[in-house]
Amino acid sequence: MKQPSKRRRGVILTLKGWDKFQAAKAQVEFDENAGDSFSLEELSDRTRLALHTISRILARLEPVDKSSLQFAFAAFGLELSQSDYTRPTSTLEELETRQQNPEYDWQEAPDVSVFFGRGEELLQLRQWIIV
Repeated sequence: MKQPSKRRRGVILTLKGWDKFQAAKAQVEFDENAGDSFSLEELSDRTRLALHTISRILARLEPVDKSSLQFAFAAFGLELSQSDYTRPTSTLEELETRQQNPEYDWQEAPDVSVFFGRGEELLQLRQWIIV
């Protein structure tokens, strides 16, 4: 019996890359979708990536292929730069970082990647955060 090949996925978005992607996505959602967030299916169609790949990119917890990030960025008119992605840290390093910087531990935060029908509130919140 042939074993399925295991692709080595190696990168996740940095916070800078994630912010860059989210800002571009939010602008396109505002321009083309009346401010409503794209569904995962719409993002999949737009980027030509599988649903689970889109989920991995947005969550920043599981690594993906660099080419997947390039497709996602290109779908929103962005170019992926080296500062936009990184290799994930090992579990021990991640634990130490979280212990040293507990204010950045978002592990228990609810998933808000899908934000339906609240475009105005999302835009206001984004403006508050950016300013």
